Amino acid sequence: MGIHTQGRSVGSKGGFAILPAALLVACVAIGLVVPALAPAAAKERSTIYSAFTKCPTNLPLMNDPSTESAACFSNVSRFGSAKIGFIDIPFSSPARMQFAVAGVEAGVRGEEGFVRIVPGTTSLESDPVLIPNPFASQVGDPPAAPGGSGSGSSQSQSPAPQAPTPPAAKKVKKKQKKQRRHHRKGKHKKAAKKGAKGKNRHRIVAFRGAQLNAAPASKISISVELAGDVEEFNLLVAGGETPGTAMKLPMVLHLEGIGLGSDCNIGTLADPIVVTGEKVKPESALIMGLNDPNGFPVRVFGSSGSKLEDSTLAIPAVNGCGSNAEALNEYMGLPAAPGSSRMVFSDNLFEFVEAGYDGVGLEGGAELQAAFDAAR
Repeated sequence: MGIHTQGRSVGSKGGFAILPAALLVACVAIGLVVPALAPAAAKERSTIYSAFTKCPTNLPLMNDPSTESAACFSNVSRFGSAKIGFIDIPFSSPARMQFAVAGVEAGVRGEEGFVRIVPGTTSLESDPVLIPNPFASQVGDPPAAPGGSGSGSSQSQSPAPQAPTPPAAKKVKKKQKKQRRHHRKGKHKKAAKKGAKGKNRHRIVAFRGAQLNAAPASKISISVELAGDVEEFNLLVAGGETPGTAMKLPMVLHLEGIGLGSDCNIGTLADPIVVTGEKVKPESALIMGLNDPNGFPVRVFGSSGSKLEDSTLAIPAVNGCGSNAEALNEYMGLPAAPGSSRMVFSDNLFEFVEAGYDGVGLEGGAELQAAFDAAR
């Protein structure tokens, strides 16, 4: 028998099949329910479903009764930090992750609480981070020396002195510089728009913004691009009091800036950086269940305040970074052995919403979508 909430049973077919009964029992036992989260939650949502903006309710797997339930998950890390080799990086903006789930997954490592991720539904969004650019003085690759790169000619290594620019020419140059700046900005916007449609980007969209908000010349912009869906997600760890690994996230770090070439990355799709989110601080409150405001048998569950960390990261050398690759590796301390780097996601607000199948009215993804629409 399941635990009954709002007319459906938790943990049984036709009810909230994904939600472990242990999570609800923990909520009741420690007395931490929705009111404990009310002040923070009220600031972050206009409806109880505003965290699930990318929920793919129309996908076949989200509307398949054989899965027993369909759910969408959201996690907002309000702040955090990373150490990549020698470089310490604080996260100045929230990181927002979403993905969809269809039913439970067979246990991994003999544990319980794993769910089945709907392929291609993981997204991760935040602003890129900036670090100092040691190549900021470079305007482009140095010109080749006459007779080949082995020439020792001092003329090829030092630009010839130039005569002072007359005032009229300065105005022309200033105008040309402004036109070039607008042209570059237009190209960045066009490329970002094209990339958002998937025509020239092969990775799942993640910390998108590096193309839209080009770094100052003195900075390197680092954005995260997912190399696949979240893996080995454990609901009992992420949303409850169970210690252990909450999830694994494969990613590629994309670097943009002067002197880095057009496709400078750390990690590849074939061999990504895999961040293992280990819970090092438990949640301070649990969301026992936010009722649908319009009577749908749909509720929101979750937790707040936890901290996930991976201090066993191994970071590879850069790739696709042109002639400055070796210097960039030396500057960042790459490759970095396991344990010399880390990623921390703090003050996590984790939520999920689920709809089951009981043969009555709307079900699964269709029921979730109807609840979302009515709540708007």
